Order: sequence, then structure tokens, then C-alpha cells
Amino acid sequence: MKIRLLAIACMILALPIIGLCAEKTDPASIKPDASKVSLSASDGMPAAEAFESLAKQSGMKILLESTVKGKVTVSLKDVPLEAALTAACKGTNMVWRKVYIDPKSELLDKPDRFAATLRLMSGLSFPDMVVAASSNNKIGVVCQQKQGVEDAQDKIVKALGLAPVYLVSNDALVAAKEAQKNTAVNKFTQASKEQIDMFMKMTPEEREQALLESLNMM
Repeated sequence: MKIRLLAIACMILALPIIGLCAEKTDPASIKPDASKVSLSASDGMPAAEAFESLAKQSGMKILLESTVKGKVTVSLKDVPLEAALTAACKGTNMVWRKVYIDPKSELLDKPDRFAATLRLMSGLSFPDMVVAASSNNKIGVVCQQKQGVEDAQDKIVKALGLAPVYLVSNDALVAAKEAQKNTAVNKFTQASKEQIDMFMKMTPEEREQALLESLNMM
């Protein structure tokens, strides 16, 4: 148990800061989009077909996780893209995220891995911080405050040359499937996640004590 805690602590120190910024949408916070789209699917339209239509009309890249299936029932005319995405997902387990990412990232060709990466990021709790320097030259920013993200977003996106993409996923379905598996790996992953969260909430003194006790068990 204590050896595992030491390993988890090492994982935290080695965690790469991924070069993407994600926004999980809140319908109340949707801002007007320059492009307007329409969608006539009052009788039901396959989800893939509906999102493809929205992508073509808006000129934006919309990626779908393989769990996004079923039909979309909605009728829209000349509405902002993000409002259309919210309406299409309403009443389903689907969620959409707007992400700024390197246009050359391999994640753009692997929507399932992309969605899994975002779920992992959103599932871990870190304090707002800036890694300004390190011996391995890896630096980065972790910021979960909405205002802080909005203030820095434009500058970061331009500086890193990131491009916007929309990702539609079915987080609830994935979670249900994982719960059904109930494998040793899943149990270990969940336990590790809980320990990471606990470790991050400790004071520096408590972390040092926990690491020392782990070393004594080796």
C-alpha cells in the first residue's frame, strides 16, 4: 500500500502537462457564434449524420467518439453552432466540448483516445499553478478557474498555434461500461485516482511524512 503511494507520488511529479485547453459546456454560458447553422431532424436523424451536417455548415471540425450513436431529434434554423450542439445533445447522454489543440496532434485521428484523455484530465483535481521552470525543460499551466482561463485563453492559443475542434462524446455510457467490467485494473485505477486526489490535498509536511513512511516499508 505504501509502495503504491510512493509510485503514485512519482507519477504526479512526472505527469506531462498536455497542450490543449478544454471547455465542458454549460448551456447558460454559451456565447454567440459568428456562424449560423440549421438542422431539420424533427423525425429523427442519425447522430453522425446530424453532426456532419453541422460541421459542413459551420466549417468547424467536429469529432465523434465511437459511443455517439442513436438519433437526434431537433429542428433548428439559423442558430449559433454551439447552441445547435447543445440542442442536439439535449435529452441524450451526449456532451460536447470545445478544445484548442495542436492541428498536427495524433488525437485528432483518434476520437476515442481524445475523449478518454479529456475525461482523465477532468477527473483529476489539481490546484491552480504555473510550472515556470524545471530541469527537464517541461513547463505548463494548470488553471480551473473560469475567469482565469478566459483571460489567458486567446494569448495561449495564439502563442502555441492551437486550432479549435469540437468533440462529442458519451461519458455516461463509457462510465457504465467501465463499471460493468469491474476488473482488477479498473479497481487499481480508481484506487490510484483516489490516492492522488488525497495526496494533492495534503500539506507539504503531510506529503513528506507519507513519502518517508512509504520508504520505510520498502
